[in-house]
Amino acid sequence: VYPFVAALGFEQYSTGASAVAGSLIDAGYCACFLLAFVSGAQLSGRRFWLVLSALTVLSIAEAPFARAAAFFLYAVVVSLAVARLRHDVAAIVTASAIVALLVPWAVPMWHSGPGWIEALTIVFTALITYAFSETVLANRALLGARAEIAQLASEAERNRIARDLHDLLGHSLTAITVKAGLARRLAAADPSRSLHEIAEVENLSRQALADVRAAVSNYRDVTLAGEQIGRAHV
Repeated sequence: VYPFVAALGFEQYSTGASAVAGSLIDAGYCACFLLAFVSGAQLSGRRFWLVLSALTVLSIAEAPFARAAAFFLYAVVVSLAVARLRHDVAAIVTASAIVALLVPWAVPMWHSGPGWIEALTIVFTALITYAFSETVLANRALLGARAEIAQLASEAERNRIARDLHDLLGHSLTAITVKAGLARRLAAADPSRSLHEIAEVENLSRQALADVRAAVSNYRDVTLAGEQIGRAHV
C-alpha cells in the first residue's frame, strides 16, 4: 500500500521528467521489497541486508519527488529492520520517527510542518511488524518443542515396551529352559515324567505366546488412540 501513497506524493509535487523518475524509483522499490520479503522468508541474511540497503537508498531518492510521502516507503524499511534486529527495536523506531517528524518541517522548499502522520505511520507499522515476527518465532519454537516432546514420548514408550516384554518373557523363558533341560535328563531314566515336563514346556510356550500377542495388541490399541488424539489436536 505504501508505494501507492508515495505515488500520490510525486504525482502531486512532480511533473514531466521528475514524475517519470519518481515512478521508476517507486517501481524499483516494489521489486526490491519483493526480494526482501523472499530473502526474509528464506533466512538469507546477506542478501536480505543488501536488498534492505537498496530499499533505504530508494526511499531517500524518492524524497525529492514525493517529499514527505517518501517516509511511507521508509516505514517499510524500518519494519523489515526491526523484524531482524529485535533487540534494538526501541532505538530504531524512535530515531526513525524523529527523523520523519523533523525533516518535513526542516526542509524549507517542502512548505510543510512536522510530519506527524509519517512519524506515527513508522511507529505503528514497525510495532505491528515486530509483534507479528515475534508471533512467528514463538510458533516455530512451539512446533519445535512439540516435535521434541513427541520424540521423547516415543523413546519412553519403546523403553516401556522393552521392559514389559522383558518382564513378561523373562520368567516364562527361564521356566521353559529349566523344564526342557530336566526333560532331557529324565528322557532315559523316567520317560513318563520327561513327557510331563515336555507337556509343561509346551503349555508355558503357548501361554508366553498368548501373553505376547495380548501385550502387542494392547500396545497397538494405545498407539492408534494416541495418533487419533494427536490428529484431533492438530
